[in-house]
Amino acid sequence: MISVQFPDREIKRKALGFLAGRFSFTTWESGEVLVPDEALSPLAREGIRLAVGTLKLRFNKSTFG
Repeated sequence: MISVQFPDREIKRKALGFLAGRFSFTTWESGEVLVPDEALSPLAREGIRLAVGTLKLRFNKSTFG
C-alpha cells in the first residue's frame, strides 16, 4: 500500500470515484489516501495527477490492546 495525495478536491473526487469498486483504499482527514501499489498505473492511465506521500500514522497504546 502506498500513500498518495491529489492536487485538489476535484481531482481527488475523480480519483476516488475511479478507485471505488476497483481497488480498496483508505482516506484520512489530512488528504492522504492509502492505495494498493497496483492502483498507481490505472490512475496514471486515467490521467489522474497525484503525488506519492509518506503517510505518518499515530497509534496510541489502546489501539493494540
